[in-house]
Amino acid sequence: MHLSFNAIITLCLVLYVIWMAYSENAKEKASEAKLSPDQLKRFNDAYTFAQPAQEYPNDLQDHAAIAQRARIRKVVSAVILGAVVLFVLLRGL
Repeated sequence: MHLSFNAIITLCLVLYVIWMAYSENAKEKASEAKLSPDQLKRFNDAYTFAQPAQEYPNDLQDHAAIAQRARIRKVVSAVILGAVVLFVLLRGL
């Protein structure tokens, strides 16, 4: 079996994107574990996608920065993986 250069680069991209999503999810979960149940509920109620961390209450700003980055990167990962799947299905390796 012979893989093209593009196939190898695509495989590396997919592995990186999966690792990125997994590591960002782990960081978000670790940050959530440090919050009290009340803080977590207030954060989830106030959460808006891509809202700057400075707009959250002071006690939630650290978690907001981590969660925003993690959630944005997870969405980007899903989009990239979806594009790769479509590319492979429609064009092949």
